[in-house]
Amino acid sequence: MLSAVMVTDAVLGIVLLGHAAAFWAIPIVALQRAILPLPGDPMRGRIGVSLRELQPSTNQGRNEGTVIAEVAPGSPAEKAGLRKDDIVIMADDRPIRASQLRNKIGLARVGQDVKLTILRGGQTSSAVVKVAPPIQASSKSTRLLR
Repeated sequence: MLSAVMVTDAVLGIVLLGHAAAFWAIPIVALQRAILPLPGDPMRGRIGVSLRELQPSTNQGRNEGTVIAEVAPGSPAEKAGLRKDDIVIMADDRPIRASQLRNKIGLARVGQDVKLTILRGGQTSSAVVKVAPPIQASSKSTRLLR
């Protein structure tokens, strides 16, 4: 049996299986953007990078952040100076991981600036990246953060 209830800022669900229950919640903003995009508002923004999870064993024990695996030529990320193997440790001054950064960029409005704090060669710096609209392409570019 599945039950869902909408509250002011989330859709809540309860799944009952015999004597066990599972609960879930989806932020209403994410649901509205995914199901009911505004006219002219693309569903997912992009900056033109692919990401890989940070491995704490090989990155000075750091468990926050994500590694830029690839930067698309001519992308907003390239224009902002991001490079392959940069480690993004914060977005808009908050610690971040790969999945969180994907969601942040994907839900950002086209044209919105996102401040990324990166670690490169032991030095920390900042870059401001402007979110771009999704691209219609196949092959290699479809893997890039849209």
